[in-house]
Amino acid sequence: MDVDSADDLSGWSHDALIEEVRKLRFHVKHLRNVIKKRDISDSGTSAKKKKYDHRPFDFSQHSKQHVGLKFLYLGWDYQGFASQEDAGNTIEAHLFQALIKTKLIENRETSNYQRCGRTDKGVSAFEQVVSLDIRCKTDTGVEVPEDTSNSRREELDYISILNRVLPKDIRVVAWALLPPEFSARFDCKNRTYRYFFPTHNLHIQKMKEAGQLLVGKHDFRNFCKLDTSSKKSTEREIFNVRIYSPEYNDKEPFGVGVVEIKGNSFIWHQIRDIMGILILIGQRLEEPSLVTQLLDIHKHPWKPAYSMGIDFPLVLHAVDHGSDIIWKRDPTNTSTVLKDLQKYWIGHAIKSCMIREMILGLMDKDEDFPPNLSDFLIMGTKRKNYERILGRSNCQERTELPC
Repeated sequence: MDVDSADDLSGWSHDALIEEVRKLRFHVKHLRNVIKKRDISDSGTSAKKKKYDHRPFDFSQHSKQHVGLKFLYLGWDYQGFASQEDAGNTIEAHLFQALIKTKLIENRETSNYQRCGRTDKGVSAFEQVVSLDIRCKTDTGVEVPEDTSNSRREELDYISILNRVLPKDIRVVAWALLPPEFSARFDCKNRTYRYFFPTHNLHIQKMKEAGQLLVGKHDFRNFCKLDTSSKKSTEREIFNVRIYSPEYNDKEPFGVGVVEIKGNSFIWHQIRDIMGILILIGQRLEEPSLVTQLLDIHKHPWKPAYSMGIDFPLVLHAVDHGSDIIWKRDPTNTSTVLKDLQKYWIGHAIKSCMIREMILGLMDKDEDFPPNLSDFLIMGTKRKNYERILGRSNCQERTELPC
């Protein structure tokens, strides 16, 4: 009989009461043992944690070496690459969180850190490189030899260590031992960007003609975001411009093209401004000669008002630091990164096919397809009555323009 359900114990027999008391005593003893074991376990865990907390990592007992980290990231959900005071969700912020959490560096200020380049909000990178001083697995107090070809030393598995704590869409793929004076930024020989765009109803040949006019050393002040407070040069050299369709490309009207631009370095928004102009030329709203005119800073010293391409189709495709650097990769890690990327691809590919089926289901014929899909890649509101670029106000005349 349950004592909690009994309204009156006076009706219980003597033997029933004795039996109930015996059960309650046994239950109380059992609960005491459970509580005792839990207290012992918690005490041990707290002691270990307390002991660990009072033993801070002593970086002075560990040597450092100058290394390069090569990594990729999908930047669509991040506020750009570089750390910002008003935005914590940047690629660089996550990278330093991982480096500090894994005790590979003490802090950014003492890490001798350099980045190859910075990408804007929403922009991805297939290949980004940073250089920094990082903890290494050598004997305490031993100086790290400057011979970067020495591969006999036992090394920390930097790739696996960092990838265990980095977000899934930021992956380290290789590392290299570098000379102490090496800079990921200043020792980069060239950088290559790619911009993906829908080819439907665009005059690709005119875009190619315009792209070739960009090749060479020019003042690109009319193809960048102007910073009137800075006196930095806007002169850059573009080595090559290539416009092509990937081998895996779909048929029209779902085709995608790629603009690939290789140069020594780039200015803020330079690629996206170039894409804004190339798309207008592809839409037959402007002629390829517009590029030559905008590069003539004597006739056009101030950038005219026009909108640049949106962020997410842009990717930092490759950076070149020369053939002397020996990049170390781990096959197991590469396989894991491939699986992660394939998982992303499957999800986006299926969603793309589903949306395509919706589009085809609503279309009666090809003519129903929007004539200029590329309009969606241009920021801002499309002008109802198109005005030629060189006939518009410029940044000197209207300081509120998005120049």
